[in-house]
Amino acid sequence: MVDAASSRLKPEFARKLREWRKGRGWRQCDLSWKVDLSPAYIGQIERCQVPPPANEFIVGMAEALNVSPDIALAAAGRVADDVAEIIGRHPLEMTRLVRAVGNLDLLDSQGRDQITHLADSLEATVRASG
Repeated sequence: MVDAASSRLKPEFARKLREWRKGRGWRQCDLSWKVDLSPAYIGQIERCQVPPPANEFIVGMAEALNVSPDIALAAAGRVADDVAEIIGRHPLEMTRLVRAVGNLDLLDSQGRDQITHLADSLEATVRASG
């Protein structure tokens, strides 16, 4: 039986965090100083012994490591707080949109192009109405 804590572990985030940190030439204590987390805790995250921290700390680590916060949050299996808020304001519409997008094959270029086109169109509509 899998316990709740181990089901929240995110090996992808652990691996990426270590990769990003080492890519900057930083030790765990260098990162910990920047984000106000202990080096031991950073080590536990990187060894996938604990789940990723709260979003605010993931965003802080991403910014310190010069990584897109959205990429870091995605590696942790999360979305940015503003995205969650948007989904919460329009749950039915966002559920429909996410399910439609989920049916595209995002591994092929046509699927990625469709998503990019949709996002560009929506952003242009927002800019024009604003």
